[in-house]
Amino acid sequence: KNYQIDTNGQIISTEFNHHDFNSAHDCMECHQQHFDEWDKSMHAYSLKDEVFLSFFNKEREKRPSTGGNYCIQCHAPVAYLSDYSLEGIHTSDELELLPPSIFEGITCTFCHTMIGTSNTVFTQDNVAASIDDYHLNSGENIFYGSIENPEENSFHTSVYLPFYSQSESCLPCHDQLIRDKEIETTFTEWQRVPGFGMSGSFPCQECHMPIKEDGHHDHTFAGVDVNLDDPQNLYEENLALLETSVIMNFDFDSDTLSLNNGDTLFVPIIIESLTGHRFPSGTSFTREAWTQISILNNGNTIFESGKILESGDFLDINDPNLLLFTTWLLDENGDTTFAAGDAHDFINNSLQALSQRYHDYEFVLNQDYERLDIEISMLFRALKPNAFDDANMHLINSLPIYEIYSISKTIFNSEAL
Repeated sequence: KNYQIDTNGQIISTEFNHHDFNSAHDCMECHQQHFDEWDKSMHAYSLKDEVFLSFFNKEREKRPSTGGNYCIQCHAPVAYLSDYSLEGIHTSDELELLPPSIFEGITCTFCHTMIGTSNTVFTQDNVAASIDDYHLNSGENIFYGSIENPEENSFHTSVYLPFYSQSESCLPCHDQLIRDKEIETTFTEWQRVPGFGMSGSFPCQECHMPIKEDGHHDHTFAGVDVNLDDPQNLYEENLALLETSVIMNFDFDSDTLSLNNGDTLFVPIIIESLTGHRFPSGTSFTREAWTQISILNNGNTIFESGKILESGDFLDINDPNLLLFTTWLLDENGDTTFAAGDAHDFINNSLQALSQRYHDYEFVLNQDYERLDIEISMLFRALKPNAFDDANMHLINSLPIYEIYSISKTIFNSEAL
């Protein structure tokens, strides 16, 4: 079906109607397991997520003519394509008044009526919606997917399309440039890895929709975000994925060092990315991955960096020892912002795909030590504390912090041996 948008991202004409798209609940009878997985996924919460709603409300207030469609082109695509007005919808309670196919965000029949892939999103200075190439055949009771020889059934026609097993099926919503800056470009990052884009090796589905024991693809779309009203809902799936993202090693030449008063102790480590995109990726400007180090003597901590007590605590970014992976968006004045629409540039301190980062911790010893125990963990949280505002601050300590890798080592005083 066809639709057209103007330069402000407004729908000029459309053949889509929200009735073309079923509620996910219609799929439960035959696809209960798929439904249960999707139901706790962030695809199901793409519109309902309270942090998103705050950003959405601010964007509409800031840019009344373009802000609404800019956000919903990916977070509520059925509303976008059908030109269904979300004016007056600002809270979670008001969302429940919407038709199911819109309220449910990225729902089954939106994805499974795709008949072709889209392109990367290039958002211009007016921050207008620009996705004009969604290719969907909705409302015809035909559903498409990755099963080569689907079983016939009395509910709908099933058709195999090979791109459902390719990373391109995640376009356009996971690849966006704003003012030609690579703000959210997970697909582009993957495509740049030698061999990935050319051969199609290790597509997004390999990690984010792994095949389950019964042969179906996992529809939790595990990543890093969770529904903060129920943060344990996706915790295990996200943790399992994150645990495959990096490894760490010490880079000491020897286990024996001078550990005397006044010596500077250097703790060298190597972080290696195992992911096919940046770490963190996506809205990397809201995310933080960092290392926490503790150096102990007889069980007593004598040095630490990257330590926070609660998930809503700020990291000490002035700590010269802090190893932090993230990005920062910069507005037209060079100030940091969390509004992607305000981004004119960004600072990239993420870990690049399949790369290594070397880091030295430095600590001046204040006495002689016979031995020291070193513990280092890689931690991750999907939202920085200052990404929360008054509307959702009550959720800040529900944010999970994932420990995704840890190493430990004991070093001895060479002069005491």
